[in-house]
Amino acid sequence: MSQTRTGTPEQRLEAMEREMRRIRRLSGFVVVVLGVLLGVAAAIIAVAERGRILDRSHGMIEAKQFVLRDESGRIRGIWEATDSGAAQLILSDSAGRERMRLRVLGDGSAGLAMVDSMKRSRAVLATLPDETTALALADGAGTVRAVLGLKLGGVPSLALADPDGTVRTGLGLEGGPGVSRGREPSEEREGRQQNGAGDSTAAGDGRQ
Repeated sequence: MSQTRTGTPEQRLEAMEREMRRIRRLSGFVVVVLGVLLGVAAAIIAVAERGRILDRSHGMIEAKQFVLRDESGRIRGIWEATDSGAAQLILSDSAGRERMRLRVLGDGSAGLAMVDSMKRSRAVLATLPDETTALALADGAGTVRAVLGLKLGGVPSLALADPDGTVRTGLGLEGGPGVSRGREPSEEREGRQQNGAGDSTAAGDGRQ
C-alpha cells in the first residue's frame, strides 16, 4: 500500500500537501493554455470581422484573395478575383515559379494552362463563350505546334504546325472527312519564284 495510507499522520498530511501543490500547478498550466487558445481565437475572429472575411450569420468565409504558403513561408498558390473581372487559381513550385493557371474571365471564357520554368504556356485547354473548345500544345520556344479543336456543333479539327508556327497539316470533318497538307518551305520558295517570273513577263508585255 502507499505511504499515504500506511505512514504516520504527519507523513500522510505531508503527502497530501504535495499532491495538492502538484494539482494546483497542473490546474494553473491548464488555465494558461486555455487563456492563450481563447485569446488566439478571439484575435482571429476580430481580424476576420474587421476584414469582412467571416460572416457568422451565414457560416461563410469571404475574401478577394487567398494565399497558400508552404512550411517555409513561400507562396505556393493564389486564389483570387482580379480587378479585370477574372477569377483565377495559380499554383507555383517550390521556387515560386507559376506552373498552373486556372482562369475564368468575365465573358465566360475558361482556360487551364500548364506553364514551364520560363513562364511559357506549354499546354492550354480553353473554352470560349461560343462553346468552342480547344487544346493547344506548344514547344520549348513557346510556339504552338498542335491544336485540337471542337467547334460549335461538334465539328472536330486538328492542326499541326512547324517550328515557325506555320500550319503544315490539318484534319477536319466539317462538310465530310478531309485532310489538308500545308506546303513545305521548298514548295513555298518555288511558288514565290514562279509568281515573280510571271510578274516580270506581265510587266514586259505591258511595256511593249
